[in-house]
Amino acid sequence: MQAADNFYTEPGRLYFREAARELCQAAGVHVAGITECVDFSDENIRVLALYQKANNEFIEVAEHAAARTPCQMLLNGEARFYPSGLRALFPRDQHLAWLGAEAYCGVPLKNSFAE
Repeated sequence: MQAADNFYTEPGRLYFREAARELCQAAGVHVAGITECVDFSDENIRVLALYQKANNEFIEVAEHAAARTPCQMLLNGEARFYPSGLRALFPRDQHLAWLGAEAYCGVPLKNSFAE
């Protein structure tokens, strides 16, 4: 199946993957991701797309708890920027260690169904 065929069976998945790749390139960062709240709660997030520039690949990550992660404040509607020392601030977030993350910038986006 070609990419164009996949678009019709998984339109959201391909859209968010391309958006993550473009965001990574435009922002000049090593990793870019797009997540969503699970069931409009502030407890869990679902990774829609996570792109790593160094390997030119998408990383598969499922749902995980938002508590004690940089994403937690985004779910409260607050943008966040941590220019350095990210893993020291969130030592329990194993994803950050696995990615080798040092900095983080996140902006919450809301739709009309979220309120």
